[in-house]
Amino acid sequence: MTEIATNPKNVCKYCKDPRKMKIDVSQGILVCTGCGLVVEDHCMDDGREWRNFASEGVDSQGPSRERADLSTGIDEITGEGGGTTVLGATNQAQRFQMLGKRVQTQTAPELNSKQKQEQMIQRYTEKAKEVANRLNLGQGVVNTCTKLLQDLAEKGKLRPREQFPWFCALVHIASREERVSRTIQDLAEANASAFGKEKGHLEKLIEKRTKVLCEDLEMRLPSHTYLDDEELMKRYVTRMGLSAQVVGPAKHIAMQAFKQDLVKKSQAAAMASAIFVVAWLLDVEQKPRLLDVANVAKVTEASVKAAYKNLRPHLRSLLPEGFVMQFKFGLEGLPPAN
Repeated sequence: MTEIATNPKNVCKYCKDPRKMKIDVSQGILVCTGCGLVVEDHCMDDGREWRNFASEGVDSQGPSRERADLSTGIDEITGEGGGTTVLGATNQAQRFQMLGKRVQTQTAPELNSKQKQEQMIQRYTEKAKEVANRLNLGQGVVNTCTKLLQDLAEKGKLRPREQFPWFCALVHIASREERVSRTIQDLAEANASAFGKEKGHLEKLIEKRTKVLCEDLEMRLPSHTYLDDEELMKRYVTRMGLSAQVVGPAKHIAMQAFKQDLVKKSQAAAMASAIFVVAWLLDVEQKPRLLDVANVAKVTEASVKAAYKNLRPHLRSLLPEGFVMQFKFGLEGLPPAN
């Protein structure tokens, strides 16, 4: 008969009643019957092993015991060890699991208001990051989102259970703070499918949430003026496989289009259509389609077509001074805006 050896000083740290300590011989564990905590495991002697797992691919150098599924129980809040948690699928193991969870819930210290705010800021930052990543806005915008969230918390304006448009509005404000050329329409186009709503509907919701957020942050509403983002224009041109000489004229056209109020919403669409025009006028060998520049700018083809339709009749005044057209058909030879 196998003898089970346990430490008589081992007592459940929650119940603290030695009479409730029982040995489960089949699993070799010392269990508190009051709360289900496994106080001591591997309570076996050094005698003959029960089973050899060599045929199942385990180390064949020596036999191994058949154990219950066990893992060390660590209190996630305090980091303290709490004995061993039972992970088995038997009825007895599941009962122990429920009892253990109940005890941990009852004994876990409640977070104070500051800790709750910090957790909320972390969760909200992750959600804002998901929105920002759909437009490749970079870590700078995400960091600004975190700062804005901290500012809201200090002002007592950070509320639980904010909805998706609120996070889009947060990213919109952060992108403007970082001087990144992304408009509400750009955010709506990139995130509408994730939200499960039409782009126009999401756009209106973002506008409303932006106003509320700016009031909470005591900030002015982001302007709809053109943001001079040469780096973004360079990235678009590079992704299109076009020459760097496209950047300057395309940036000028997009900026003038905003100044003349030809494009009111999507700056990315204006930049994409400007690249399309300059590439054609420079007579590049592989001329892009509107769909190509739309994909690079991560906006819809329809928005680029709309911007191009507004720009095309005014291109002569939009082109930079001294620009030399190499396209033999000139402005009249550009593809129609339909």
